[in-house]
Amino acid sequence: MVILLQGKDLFFNLSHKPRVKARVPAPNFTFPGLDDKKISLTDFKGKVVFLNIWATWCPPCREEMPSMEKLYQELKGNDFQILAVGLLDITDY
Repeated sequence: MVILLQGKDLFFNLSHKPRVKARVPAPNFTFPGLDDKKISLTDFKGKVVFLNIWATWCPPCREEMPSMEKLYQELKGNDFQILAVGLLDITDY
């Protein structure tokens, strides 16, 4: 199961129609993990996945990280996983 919270930002959803429907699996995607090994969403099949796509240059994104850590500490071990996919600013290098 994937829980996806959608914002109302016009940049991401110009149609204003919900992109997530009940009982419809999320599309699979692959990204590099912290150890540079490939991770796929399908690796977490059967778990509740909190997917957060954030950016280093986004102050609200950085502010929510402690609450996400608290949520993880409360729910870990219950087939719960947080995937935080960070978008880096070129100045981070």
